Amino acid sequence: GGLAYNSDSLMRAMGVQAKFSGSISEKFVVHAAGTYYFRKATYFAIDADLHYQFINFNDLFRINPFAGINLTRTTKTNTSLNLGVSFLIFRENFHYYIEPKFIIDDSQFVLALGLMI
Repeated sequence: GGLAYNSDSLMRAMGVQAKFSGSISEKFVVHAAGTYYFRKATYFAIDADLHYQFINFNDLFRINPFAGINLTRTTKTNTSLNLGVSFLIFRENFHYYIEPKFIIDDSQFVLALGLMI
């Protein structure tokens, strides 16, 4: 899990994120994330992304571009495509992630960072 900052065109918010991943081949990984943003109104996002394992530095650091779908719920529900890049730093039993991404329809920029076991 981790933290996420959303700089939506209408509102800005910080939130907590739960993230899951699973390999589907040597080069592709699926990530799913749920983020709850701290706002007065209900504000959450659900993402499903396909990551391409692009650059691997000795199994210590990876750069993975990705594309996916996003569902955001504020005062309305919106679905959109998203594009981003994932930076992963691997340690013995876990890894850190930093993921900037752009959600196309709502002009949202999200920066997420955290730890995965």
